[in-house]
Amino acid sequence: MPKPGMSVYSHDQRDIATPLCGNLRPQPESSKNPLLGKPQLGTVKPAVWDLPSKTNFQHEYGLRQFRDGIGSADVLGGWAQHSGTADQMAGRDFKQLNCEAAVVGKTTAKGFAEYRLTHDARLKAASIQVPLPIPYDKNTTFGRSTAATIPMADLFSHAYRFEWQQTAPTAAECAAAKKSKKPGATKTSSMQAQVSHAKVAALEAKETFEAAHLDGTAGPDGLWKMKAFASVPPKVGHRG
Repeated sequence: MPKPGMSVYSHDQRDIATPLCGNLRPQPESSKNPLLGKPQLGTVKPAVWDLPSKTNFQHEYGLRQFRDGIGSADVLGGWAQHSGTADQMAGRDFKQLNCEAAVVGKTTAKGFAEYRLTHDARLKAASIQVPLPIPYDKNTTFGRSTAATIPMADLFSHAYRFEWQQTAPTAAECAAAKKSKKPGATKTSSMQAQVSHAKVAALEAKETFEAAHLDGTAGPDGLWKMKAFASVPPKVGHRG
């Protein structure tokens, strides 16, 4: 029988019936050092703090639960209906209140608080929002309209499907349309092309002019001369 005030758990009771080697040094009751706790083989590690359940198995932790007399039949048979929030007041619109306070000159937190004590603004409920107009009414018909002269045989024979198949593009045309294209010209590339074309045109014009007006050949002295003066000797030689 454990002494009053001592633990009632068996693993807290030191086994002194089994012979031990050495001196028995039980942990003092007042010690709170976890390093001094010596666990026994096959038992949990001893605690270094005092709990009410250490000496009383019937101790309850937390809030005591009191039965209200309602059984499972009452819970399953009676349903609480949702009354909604239509009769509740909407929350305060602090954003609107702060804007109004700033308009009247209240620009500090203290001023906002003082303004809210004497003024009030409420949030607008979702039920009072203006309904947005819809682009259709009860007489609107969705889908493809059909004339009264279309025979039912065409509908049952999938005439629309065959008509679409004949007018739809082929697989090769779809693949060609999805084929990656070369990158388009940029502003820089367009200007470079214009400069290159201008240079080529200037070079071609120069060559054409020289071929038409300055067509010459080398004379007997080795100097370049025009054809009209090929037989005329030069008045100035190579050395002046």
